[in-house]
Parts: sequence; structure tokens; C-alpha cells
Amino acid sequence: MNNKAFQLVLLSIMLLAQSCTDSDLGGPDSSGRAIRFDVATSGITQSRSGGGLASVGPSLSLENGESTLYLTPKVSQGSVRELSRSVMVDSETISDMGVYAELSSSGAPYMVNVEVTRANLWTPAKEYLWPGNDALKFTAYSPYQTSVTTNSEGEPQIDWQTAADVADQQSLLWAEPTEASASPCALQFHNALTAIRFQAGSELSPCTIKSLTLSGIPSEGSLNITSGEWTNVGSAASFTIQPELTLSAASGSKFVAPGTMLTAENQTLLMIPGTLPSDAQLSLTLEIDGKEQTFTASMASAEWKAGTTVTYTLSAKPETSGLTLEVIGKLETEYPGQTAPFLVRSAMVTAEGDSTDIPWKAEFVDADGTPLGERPDWILTFPESGTGHDDLTTSTRLQDLTFIKLSAESQALQDAADINQSSGMTPYNLANSTGAPAIENTANCYIINAPGEYSLPVVYGNGIKAGADNQSAYTSISHNSMALKQFVNHLGNAITSPYIYENTGCEPSDAILLWEGRLDLIRNVALSTDGRQITFNVPASNIRQGNALIALRDKEGTIIWSWNIWITDYKPATDYITYTDSSGAVHHYYKRNVGRISGGDITQFPHCETYVKFTQTDVPDGMEPLSTTVPFTQTGITVETADYYNYYQWGRKDPIKSAVKEWFDASHHEIKTIQTIDLPTISSTENYIPTFIKNPDVFYTANHSQRFSYSNLWNSSLSTTDNVKTIYDPSPVGAKVPVDNGLVAIVHDTSLTKTFEPSTFGAAIMGLNIQLPSGDNLFLDELGYRSGASGTEATGIGEIGNIWLAQTPGSASTARTEARSIVVSRDQLLLNTNPRTHGFGIRPVIE
Repeated sequence: MNNKAFQLVLLSIMLLAQSCTDSDLGGPDSSGRAIRFDVATSGITQSRSGGGLASVGPSLSLENGESTLYLTPKVSQGSVRELSRSVMVDSETISDMGVYAELSSSGAPYMVNVEVTRANLWTPAKEYLWPGNDALKFTAYSPYQTSVTTNSEGEPQIDWQTAADVADQQSLLWAEPTEASASPCALQFHNALTAIRFQAGSELSPCTIKSLTLSGIPSEGSLNITSGEWTNVGSAASFTIQPELTLSAASGSKFVAPGTMLTAENQTLLMIPGTLPSDAQLSLTLEIDGKEQTFTASMASAEWKAGTTVTYTLSAKPETSGLTLEVIGKLETEYPGQTAPFLVRSAMVTAEGDSTDIPWKAEFVDADGTPLGERPDWILTFPESGTGHDDLTTSTRLQDLTFIKLSAESQALQDAADINQSSGMTPYNLANSTGAPAIENTANCYIINAPGEYSLPVVYGNGIKAGADNQSAYTSISHNSMALKQFVNHLGNAITSPYIYENTGCEPSDAILLWEGRLDLIRNVALSTDGRQITFNVPASNIRQGNALIALRDKEGTIIWSWNIWITDYKPATDYITYTDSSGAVHHYYKRNVGRISGGDITQFPHCETYVKFTQTDVPDGMEPLSTTVPFTQTGITVETADYYNYYQWGRKDPIKSAVKEWFDASHHEIKTIQTIDLPTISSTENYIPTFIKNPDVFYTANHSQRFSYSNLWNSSLSTTDNVKTIYDPSPVGAKVPVDNGLVAIVHDTSLTKTFEPSTFGAAIMGLNIQLPSGDNLFLDELGYRSGASGTEATGIGEIGNIWLAQTPGSASTARTEARSIVVSRDQLLLNTNPRTHGFGIRPVIE
């Protein structure tokens, strides 16, 4: 196939890769990437402000022309199963919901009012898959409705009408907008309505409750399921309860026991929240001593808040003062562990408006209110008490990792012996074949096959070889005009010593973890006190396949150099592919691209939940202390990994995050996108290398007309048969980016059998299997590439694979925008030239 024909094939494949298929839009698929939800209790038990609330409001006068009763509202946060009414659902009783989703990057609709049920294990009846290169933003509501309208902003809303009969009233829930990229997606629901109850207060004489009527109450409104806000509230209506409930005097008293409910358990009203209109009214009909009496009270301006329960207490005497207890702010942290601020306001307010702080205490309880006795171990700090006006914080730790499923490759790492115990070296020096302190060979990438404590020397790339200064790695004797004669560091200065700290202006201050491809894979990255080595730990409990990038910084925080840590079961020193070309030259290639990781690992940092009960202490005599219970949650995360290998821009030493989304920063937060910066148009003589070194996690984009690089960045000699590895080469110790001679011979060898088939490694990603005369099989994964024009998405996974070579096309003395590459396109293997800004794989050849 000629180059023009290949370009047409490649274009077709790229267009196909970017097209939407039925599977992309949610069709049946067996890949295991189906969208699934988890309904969180915390969302149901919290208000929009996230805290708990208990307060006593001013008493309302109930008049009947002859006598007066008093109705005092007590407001509490609708919380931990304290409501007996079955329709006040929690995470155990929600049966269905409607779900909306859109692509995070573009806002394009992905799911529109899709019904999801508990019976189907919180997965849609029609399978929806996670999009390959994007996260989703979800909103949801419950119960499911077939008809959902939109507001003027195009946001979905529920047009709600309160049922006239209390027996027909239902809870209405909305979930906070949530962004996710893997199952299960946790949806935290909130009650959108206000629950209204009635109970006996002080000195209420025995009677029969005949009826309770709320009139002039708004019965219709529209709930925005994205924000939880109500609009278009109106259409006044009346709601009547007929308890026919006889209340007797408590034992040893002539009055009804305070707290006795005035209605049956299933007669809690569920109302649209808001400030009640001027004609709102309560009518209460009692039978006292055989005589019916009807009392009425205005409820104008009463405020009903969403997610709260208002309990009206009927008494013979008015409340002259009230207690308030409010917890403001969400007791919620994310899975990495963090600090969360919250406020507690506990007070007694007199009829004159004077306020006195009331002390409080806190205890941890379960969902039924039973004390736990101690703080859960995932909560590091929590205040046990306060004075009544308290600005506080609580903190949590990183959750313990749980393995749901492990690939064979990660299981091999789990089974590996601790490197420090097996070698007798602590830390184990990655630049020494036995882990001893002496520096033998260095590189920009180090392979790890076992857990333990490691170190690497502060040396530029392969600046040390066989224990000696490897000057050929950072100087060139080539007379070519586009050859870099003196390789430069982050300051743009010529490197004069392989030891970073011996170069002028290079003063290491600390070492950090920039990113890792598996959550909590590497810990305790630090620079030694003498500044000569970087140490870190790979914990045995968490070890599995993955990549990480460690950086060395100066006192200003500028990155001086960085190293790729590739944790894998692969041992290339003893497991490689042999190929002898037509000239008799023998080449030994890695079996995997640098950074190759198999899919199939499913790990989880579990969702944790408990409850905190706040109770007032030292209240005045004769007053009952208030209490409120609020949830405390730490969100979890489940990560299912995909197959990938590292992508590299030509001439750069650091890997760019690949096609998958599972990348995390040093604080364990997920990195959802890579940073891209347009490379400015510069002259062929301008040196942009220092910028690349100082920004190893940035993908630089450029159009094809820009020339920005030298020809020998991965091959200081510019030889096409036996290249010399440089300090910018991304390969591990003992390997290098290949030149034309070996792989190109395989490309042109028509006698070799080449088959497009699934990989036997990882998740059966498609690739090209080449049978070599040596009996070895060279399998080239088709795991796509990252475009140098945009850099934001991987292209052609399962269709295309690209491998960089260490040279540029044509004359090396001419400034070029391209570099040589091997392209695998289904069953085609081709030599090509591509823009250097593309992100391709590296298949090293052993030195």
C-alpha cells in the first residue's frame, strides 16, 4: 500500500473511531462498562444546606370564640428514620427514579428521563455504557414520572400537584448534580417537600381529635431537579385529616402525655415548601366532654423548608420562649480524606428576642439512633461538645483500598515478595541490579516488580552507564546543523555533569508525586536529606499495575527533572523478542510498549456513612432539650481500569496520560483531563526543551507547519543502524527507542504472517500479531494515539497503534515537523511520518 492509499485508510479509521455507534449511545454490551447507580442515604436525610435543624417557633393562637389553645411549631431536619410514615422514603425504600445525563465536555444529552429501578439493581433496563473518553454529569429525581417538562433554561423540572387525600401523598426527591466516570455513580437525594405532623404539648386535656384542616395552602408547583428550587407555586387548596383519635390522660396525670401524636402514623402531610400566603389557616375540631369545638388559627407567613419536618404541638398554654439547635454545613468528605467545616448554633430565644447560647454534646449513632460508643476509625477528628455558637471542623482519612477484582498481572504483583526482604537492601536502589547503593545504570523510566521501599539517584536520564559518566548521552559529536550538540537542562543550560545537583543553578529542594495511574499506588515520595536520591514506597497492600510520575523541584517549586515509575509484572531483561534482520543483525525487543498496563482491575474505596446526634445540655428547668441527628458521609469511588500504554510526544522523555480516565494527583483526587497548551510558532533554532522539562505533565499542541525540535533528541549520533541513547530517551534501564533498521525490516518482510486478532494480555484489545522466524510472536497493540492538534482525546483505540522511531524523515540537517513511526492499522503494518506533537507509544529495543 502506498503512502497516499494508507492516508485514506487512516482517515477512514479515524472517522469511524469518532463516530457514535449504538453501543456508544447505550446499546447492549458485554464490556463491563455499564452505568450503574448507588442511592446514598445521606442525600435523603440532609437539607440543601447540608446540616441538621431543630427549633421552636412562636406559638399560634387557636380561637373558638370562648377559649384559646396554642399551637407551637417545632422544626427538625427530616432525618434518620424518625418519621414513621412509610412514604418518607430513604435509601432502603426508594423503588425507582428518573435519570438525566450529559457529556461533561460538551453538555450533549446522553440520558433523558431514563427510568432506573431497584428491582433492576439500579441499572437502566436498556444498558447504557460509560463514554470512552469523557465523564458524565447526572441529575435525578424520584419517584419516576413519564412526563417531565423543562424550564426556560432548558433544565428538567417536575410539575407537582399535592394529592388531596393524605393517603395518596408521596415523597418527592431530587439528587444533587453529580459528575462521574465509572460505576457505581453515587446519587445523593434530598427531600423536596415538607412533612407536617401534630402532637400533644403541655396541659392538654383528654379529648378526641375529630379533624384537622389546612386551608389556603399552595398545592401546585414546579421543582427544578438540578437545583432543588421551587417555582410557579400556587393554586391554594385545603387538606383535611380525620383521625377520630381519642387521647386519654397519662397515668398519674389529668393531662394527655406530652408528645402523644394527634394523628395516625400514616397521616403525615407532605406539602410544597415555602412561605404560606396571607389566607393560610388551620382548623382543628375536638370533642371535649362530649362537645365538639372548632378552633382556628392564621398560618400566614409561616415558613416551611424543604427537607424538614414541622411538628405542631397543641398546648393549653403558650410557649414564652423557644430553643433552637441547628447544624449548618454538610458533614461530608471525599474518599481521599479531607477537612470539612461546619457550624453549630444552639440557643434559647425569649419572647423579647434575647438569645442565650446553650451548650451541646455530640455522639455517633447508627441509622436507628443507637449510640455507637466510639468514633468510627475513618473519622480522624470530631468535636465532642460546644458552647452554642461554634465554628468547627472535622477531618477524615484516606479510605482503605478494597480489591473487587484483580487481573492476573496485578495478582502476580500482589504475590511478589517484598523487595527489601528478598534483596536485603532498604531502600532498594533502582539504578543497581541488586538494589545496592552503588549507581550502575540510570534512566528516565524505572520498572518495579514488587512492593517495598525504593530509591533512585538524582541523575539526568541515562547519564550514568556501567557505573561511569555517560557523556555520549548528553553531548553529540554530530556535525549536522539540526543536531543538538550540548543537551540542556530545565534552565536551558548545557548539562555538564550527569548528577543534577552538580550543574550550575540546579539546587534540588524536594521531590513530589505529580500523578499516578492507580489510586494510592505510591506513597511517601521524598528527597533525601543530602539531596542525592529520591525515596518512595510501594505498599504491599495496594500494589497493582500502574504508572506514576515523580518530579524533583527547586525551592521555588520549579520542576528540575522527572521520572516515570512503571509498576508491572513484566521483566524485560529475561522476557524479550528476538529478530534477526536480512543483514544478520540481531534485535531484542520488549514484548510490551513502555507503561503497558492490562485492564480488568476493579478497586474500590468504599462509601462510609454514620450519624451524629447533637443534643442540648444545661437547658433551663422545665424545658426539654432539643436534639437533631445528621448524617456524616465519606464518598467512595470504584475504579475499573482499562488497557493502555504510555503516550509520548517525539523527543520528550515524560509520558503523557493515555486514553483512560483513571489518573490521580498527589492528594488522591481524580484527574479528569490533561492540560494542553498550544506551542507557539518558533524558529528552528529556538530551544523549547526547558519548557518541556519544567512541565512534564503538559501536552503541547501545534499545527503541522511549526518547527520546534532537533533531530537527535532520542539519538545523539543520528545513526540509522545503531543509535546512541540520550538523556531524553523515555525507555527503562538497558533499553532505547529503536531506529529504522529492525522494526522497519519487519514492516517490509512480506514472508512474515501478520494477523489482526485479540491480545492475550489484558482485556483482549485488538492488535497485530506477527510470527517471527525465531518462533517469537511480536504483538503490537492497537491502543490508539493522542492527536498533536488538540491533545484532548485518544483516537482509534482497537483500530490503530502507533510506535515512535528515534529519527526524523529525510535529511537530518533539515528542520522538520515530523518524525518516523510504525503504524499498525488493523492487519496493516506501515512505515510513516507523523507530526512530532502526536502522542504515540514506545516499543524499546534492548541495548
